[in-house]
Parts: sequence; C-alpha cells; structure tokens
Amino acid sequence: DIWNTMGYHSITPNQGGSVGYTFNPLGPFTQGPPLNQWVAEDSIDPLSEHHVIQVPSLTPRDPYPFNMPQGHLRVLVRAEDLGNGDYLYRYAVMNFDLDRGIDSFRIPVAGAEVSDVWMGGPPDVLDSPWSHSLVNGRLVFEAPEGEILPWFTLYNFEFVANVPPVASNLVLNMAGDTGDDPEISVQILGPNSIDSFVMSAEPAANAVCGNDGAEFAISVTPDGDFVDPVTLTVSSGLPGGMDAAFDTNPVSPGEQSILSLTTGGVDGGNYAITILGSDGLDTTDEVSVTLQLSEEQPDLPELITPQADGEAISPSTPFTWSAGDLALDYRLQVTVDGNFDAPLIDESLTDSTFVPDPALAPWTVYQWRVSASNHCGDTGFSQAGSFFTGSDGDHPVPTLQGIDPDNAVESSDGFVLTLSGAQFHPDAEVMWGDVALESDWIDVTSMTAQVPASLLEFNAKLPITVVNPEPGGGASNAVIFNLRPLVLFEDRFEDDAATDGGG
Repeated sequence: DIWNTMGYHSITPNQGGSVGYTFNPLGPFTQGPPLNQWVAEDSIDPLSEHHVIQVPSLTPRDPYPFNMPQGHLRVLVRAEDLGNGDYLYRYAVMNFDLDRGIDSFRIPVAGAEVSDVWMGGPPDVLDSPWSHSLVNGRLVFEAPEGEILPWFTLYNFEFVANVPPVASNLVLNMAGDTGDDPEISVQILGPNSIDSFVMSAEPAANAVCGNDGAEFAISVTPDGDFVDPVTLTVSSGLPGGMDAAFDTNPVSPGEQSILSLTTGGVDGGNYAITILGSDGLDTTDEVSVTLQLSEEQPDLPELITPQADGEAISPSTPFTWSAGDLALDYRLQVTVDGNFDAPLIDESLTDSTFVPDPALAPWTVYQWRVSASNHCGDTGFSQAGSFFTGSDGDHPVPTLQGIDPDNAVESSDGFVLTLSGAQFHPDAEVMWGDVALESDWIDVTSMTAQVPASLLEFNAKLPITVVNPEPGGGASNAVIFNLRPLVLFEDRFEDDAATDGGG
C-alpha cells in the first residue's frame, strides 16, 4: 500500500574518484513521502501549505473492502515573493492511489496579471503538457486525451501573478464518469479568492395540507463583484411523486426564483429539501428548506402525565401527551378552578411535552387539556384531566375556607365535620381549638373530621384550624364553630312565669 508504507532516506551526493558520484552517508529512514521535505504537513510558513486529501468511497455502506476510499492525493503550494510586486506560485499535485486519475486543475486569478505559465511531470509518463487558458477569472489546466495524472505520479503547475497569496479555492477534476461529483475542492493559497454568491430561502419552512402545493422564494445575493448567472437545481430531499419547478432559471445575482412544489399524492411528513446553485464552474452555494406536509387533521391527543391516581404529583412534573404522526402544533391549557376561559397556563407548542416554569403551586388541584393541529385542521380540546400537586420542599401553610356544619347545640350528639380549603397535606390535622380531631384527608381541598359528643358539653365559640406537618407547614387561618347553649323547656317556662309575676 503506497499510501501508508512509503518512506525515504536523505542522501548526500559527492563527486570524485573513478566512480563519479558517491551518495554517502545515507540518512535515517523517514516514514512518509519525500514531498514533506518540500513543504511539511505542519508548515507554519505563511507562503506554503500542504494538504492531504482522501477521496471517499462510492459505496461507503458496503462491506470491506468495497467501502474503502477511492484514493489519496496530496496538494502542496509554495509562493515566492519575487520582489517587484510579482509572486511565483508553484503547486505540486501527487496522486498516490486514485485509479481514476485527475484531468483538470483550476485556480482563481481574477484581477491578476498572469504570466510564465508552466506545467510538467515525469517525461516517461507525461508525453505533452496540459493546455491552459483563462476562463471566467480562473486559470484552467486541462489534460489532453490520455494524459491524466495517474496514480503514484506527481505533476507540477506554476505561474507568476502580480498579487500576493490569499485563501483561495483550487479545484481538481477526477477523470471518468462514475455518477458522483467529480470535483475535489481544496482551500489553499492562491492569487485571488473568487467572488461568490449566497443563497437564501423565504420562508425557510412551509406547512401545507394535501394537494395545496408549496412555494419558496430562492434568492441569490452576490458576494463581492460576482455577476455570473446561477443555475438552480433541487439536489436532494425531493420525495417520490413530488415535482419541483423554478419560474426563473438561471438566476441573475440580486434576483430570486420561485420554487413551486406539487404535493398531490405525496405521503405526509417532514421533508428537508436542498437547493443547489452553481455558476457552472467552481462557485456554488446551497440552501435547505423544510416542507411539513399533512394529509388530514391529527388525532385527538391523549393525556399521559400528570394523571389523577390518588397520589400527589411533583409541582415540576412535566405535562406529556400522545403526539400522533400528523400533529404539528399543540395548545396546552391549565387551570385551578375548571375555568378554561381564563386559564393559568395557555401555551402554543410544537413538542408534546411541557415543563412548567416556574413550577406549579404545591398541594393544589389543577385541571388541564390539550388540542392538536396541522394545516388540515384542529382537533379541539381533549377531555380535561385533573391532578393535585405535592411538594418538592417545605410544605405550605394551608388555607381553610369553610366548615360544615358551622354550629351546634351543646350536649348534642357527635357528628362529622367537613372542611374545605386549599393546600391540605395528606397528613394534616384538624384542630378543635387545641384538640386534634380524628380526621380523614380527601384531597388537597377537602377533609372530614369526627367531632365526638364529649367535645360538645359546654357552649363556646371554638377556632377550627388545619395544621400541615413539617418541614414548613403550620396552622391555617381559623374558622369559628359556634357551640350554642342548650335552652330547656323548663327554663323557658320559669322565665315566662317570672315575667308574668312581675306584671
């Protein structure tokens, strides 16, 4: 394998004696090509560069050895300041094992005066030098029939230009037609960087339904003094059954062309479509657009999390729902009172997940629903789901809003007290004054407590509170329970008699 087994010795020619020349001493063996002595791969000289090129396989997905690279090249340059404003540019192109060979070499020289053009190679390989010409601001060398740069061979290309070296774009063309792009571009020092163009698309993404079709405005903007017409093609991403047409092609710099896509009969989905622009030489650019194609409106979303299962949900739990294949957008609504006309959260989304930020309030009941849409229609909202949050940190102080009943007569039988409010913890206690009642937690908004007859013996106005446990927590506001005095019939008779006697 000449690519990775090549090496060399340095020699020192010495003339003298009857043998003519001797070549001693012999230097140490060095791995790599002798070209490294002309320009090192890691050269820091601002007037020289050394590039290693691997030409990728035509069948990269095939098994070894059919996925091996097509071959390897090295491209080197040394520019020499001649001292009078002129620079000598010397390029070396070595083909190690690219069987197809190279049949052209071109470098931008726009705006430069070019002279002393020369090309050469080993005389036992190259019978006649390549022709050269100036084409659209580029110096182009082209191989005569049968004179390609074959493998394990080096050719040289030289010329003088009256401009200093800048980053440029050298293009080599591979011989033979294999159906792939035959050009190899090398960013390397040269006398000029060719003016170019930039492509853009408006809109960058388009969404349509069924047979509606889609349009994109493709603009070509000159970079520098670029004036050549640009030919547009759809280079990749066009699905089967879809046709593409440009209303203007080629396009002059500074102008635009409308790309029309037919969508009838094409399966729904997201398609990334790439448009390539080329001046026919070595100046190209591309832009990608996204087409979201829907065949019908999406299915109604199904709520996944959070769900009411009798357990408290973390306030930072994400909302998730089924996405379906056809949905492009979603609308999520969350409320605390079932009133979706004024929701607490009302978000338009493109993902089927939403993380509340800031997190939801702890120990609170929420309701939520989701709708899905695409360019074929809207599903309407799903059936509302309900859940209650817990706490990721300290427990909140609860709020007591009401009790039922809120009064009783002293010495009456025991009863069940129902409490309503907010942020009741499952381990909360109901306090009858300073006495903890036996209680049952229903949800974060309601509890019940057993009031025994033993606590109803004396009339009083008693504060009722709900106390959440630590960490945090504490007692709610108080709601007064009125324990009224018992008025017996005998008492009322005595009161009436006393009144009559006094008359």
